[in-house]
Amino acid sequence: MTTLHLISVPHTSTTPEYSWCAFTSLARSFSSMMQGLGYEVILYAGPENDAKCSEHVNCRNGYEWTERVPPYETNHPGWRAFAEKATEEISKRYTPGDYLCLVGGGVQEPIAAAFPDARIVEPVSGYQGVMDNSYRVFPSYSWMHAVYGHYYTAAGADGRFYDAVIPHWVDMENHPEGSGDGDYILYVGRLIERKGLQIVREVAERTGLPLVVAGFGDESLVPPGANFVGSVEPGDRAQLMRNARCLLAPTLYVEPFGLVAIEAMASGTPAITTDFGAWTETVVDDVTGYRCNSLDDFCTAVEMSKDLDRSFIRQRTIDLYSAEAVGVQYNDFFEHLETLKGAGWYA
Repeated sequence: MTTLHLISVPHTSTTPEYSWCAFTSLARSFSSMMQGLGYEVILYAGPENDAKCSEHVNCRNGYEWTERVPPYETNHPGWRAFAEKATEEISKRYTPGDYLCLVGGGVQEPIAAAFPDARIVEPVSGYQGVMDNSYRVFPSYSWMHAVYGHYYTAAGADGRFYDAVIPHWVDMENHPEGSGDGDYILYVGRLIERKGLQIVREVAERTGLPLVVAGFGDESLVPPGANFVGSVEPGDRAQLMRNARCLLAPTLYVEPFGLVAIEAMASGTPAITTDFGAWTETVVDDVTGYRCNSLDDFCTAVEMSKDLDRSFIRQRTIDLYSAEAVGVQYNDFFEHLETLKGAGWYA
């Protein structure tokens, strides 16, 4: 049996309460998915856990977290304390041939450095700070190419045969199909300018449709008149999505993946996004949503979205982004890594 030592982040616990943290949600769902595929998953995380795993190990190590979103820096005392405890606990359980799966990237490099002979996997490298000595699984080709270009320059980058692209996934049982009966525009995400909240505001004003906003961050960015519901747990978020006419996700930066759009489409709700980054791979224009390049595009897309086939949108999400569909890809990935042992990286 293949053993995965899965290292989460220190400031949360792997429970639904912390679903607002993408890293925590990844660790929680990845643990459950891989355990269900027959892997032994030892999960090193905060004090509470409801993810499926062979063993849960609390690595909080006495540091009292006050920051909801701390700086991702290796010299931060909370990250240092977590790394020390995780390293201690992994040492008790690690055997040659095991994998270390780190969800935080470079900030967790001290843990990887303590096991120089281990095979390091970054299971969803949806961030810039990847490690040099890891097997990276990027959530989209757009983000893989962006990271390669950042580190090696656009013209100087060579590909890596031992990296992979596997998308995020959703538990479809948590996302029953909806009808959009609420007929409102929905925004779910961090409250920061680069998520395109000014566009959300102007689209709501121009279309005159009710706007529901869920998330955390700078609440001064919530458009006037919106129904602001704050952070919501997965069940409430799914209900908001299936009752919405459409999800609006006009992210201004190059989105590494954008799981929120997949969650919406899992309920059959169209996603309306910008036309770059991972959206170009996940949102099919005029089929599962719309990708937009102007304010007029966004407003037109909101109007047209009510006529899209919500059942087809949900079925496509099942085919491509369900845990069952993505789990097969991860199983193939780890089987491929097994063939590399002693055979060369290009085997």
